[in-house]
Amino acid sequence: MAKRDFEEDLIFNDLDRRYHIHLPSNYDVSSPLPLLIALHGRLGTGKKMIKQTNFNRIADREGFIVVYPEGFKRGWADGRGITHADKRGVDDVAFMDRLVKVLQGEFPIDPTRIYVAGHSNGGFMAQRLVIEHPHHFAAVSVVAASVSEWLASRFTPGGTMPILFINGTADPVTPYLGGRQPGGARVLSVEDAVEMWVHFNGCKEPPEVREIHELNNGPLVSVSTYGSCKKHVQVKLYRIEGGGHVWPGEPEDISRSGAAKIGRGIDASEEIWKFFESISKVEEGKYTS
Repeated sequence: MAKRDFEEDLIFNDLDRRYHIHLPSNYDVSSPLPLLIALHGRLGTGKKMIKQTNFNRIADREGFIVVYPEGFKRGWADGRGITHADKRGVDDVAFMDRLVKVLQGEFPIDPTRIYVAGHSNGGFMAQRLVIEHPHHFAAVSVVAASVSEWLASRFTPGGTMPILFINGTADPVTPYLGGRQPGGARVLSVEDAVEMWVHFNGCKEPPEVREIHELNNGPLVSVSTYGSCKKHVQVKLYRIEGGGHVWPGEPEDISRSGAAKIGRGIDASEEIWKFFESISKVEEGKYTS
């Protein structure tokens, strides 16, 4: 069986940046595949993100490539000023730009189906990426992240962007109602962050709201879907009542103090891929190398 998991390094701006790649079981060099970039949270790692999300299993089933980059000293320069990467002045936007171009040179990637998903610090970073380089990506999903006041003051995306939020109402790190985070950064409430994207994407109608009660005896999850947006994009929010700072569906041995139970009602990775699959950006969102 051909090797499908790789760990590689990229020297960029005098820093050795590592990333992990997973190729799906049906990998075929003659067939362009979607690419998912999965960004870990602050103090996390790419290796932990592999276990936390189980995206590799979904990639094998659905046929896409996953890359898990490692942040500088386990963090990303998302602009909030609280990570080593921000304090060092690391240009993670440019790094991600370079990484995608390298991957496009090595693997058959569909330029219209490049997605980014992130947890916590990775979720803030994912939004910075799609705001500063919106035409590189087809869609973005964030878990346990909002919009920082720093990013809100620079919120000028250059194109429409489908986005999915997954947040718990009892998150102690990214407060659902907004305010100051540990480390001093200030963030918008989750619903204000969603409204920023709703307004930017020109969504005209109130959201359709459905509730999920029955999954694995988990908490109530309400799903708000905003349609009637420009270019048929979507904005979506999963609100998990009592949910904490976790990746819903992650293995319990990865979560602190069994916190995975708080988010067990849904599998965030499955919901994220379903969202990405629903997005069609054939004419818009091409990544040009």
